Amino acid sequence: MASDELDASRGDSVIFRTEAVALCSEGIQQQLVQTAELLLKVDVRVFVAFSEPSSSDAGFLRSFRAALYVLEDQGIEVFFVGTLSQKLGRNLRSVLERSVSGLMVSPRALGLGDKYGAYNPVKFETGVKMLSEAIHEHRKVVVMEDVKTTWQRDVLQGIPFHAFSGSISGSQVIV
Repeated sequence: MASDELDASRGDSVIFRTEAVALCSEGIQQQLVQTAELLLKVDVRVFVAFSEPSSSDAGFLRSFRAALYVLEDQGIEVFFVGTLSQKLGRNLRSVLERSVSGLMVSPRALGLGDKYGAYNPVKFETGVKMLSEAIHEHRKVVVMEDVKTTWQRDVLQGIPFHAFSGSISGSQVIV
């Protein structure tokens, strides 16, 4: 499934959150593929999301990139939880730019608090620029996760994200 097909209105979805290192396990990859095949039979899409890897040495990054391609080849879209900031390091950022379907970003990561008017304008502007680059230059899908309030949703309407994940979203389940 192409990343540009991600649409919250297309039915139910399950997002499996895991550590990046777990994705390098062939056993975990096989379990994810089998689960995705079973759930697809009942029109439930499977996504995998991971946070920043604890290692960025060359051997790990090769293994990690290969694991991401295996999952993608099996129709499982893989998302990085965070932004493609310069803090990631050049090699890790390069792997993410080339190998993940998209990004999952929380309002807090963009400087938006839960209450109306609670936000950090500098952090928000920087975050929106990074997301714009990811969307337009690297063709990444952006999922806004953990959107808790209507005010967060309203502020985020200006960002071309593809779906919400959180208490005000529809039928996503995060495991």
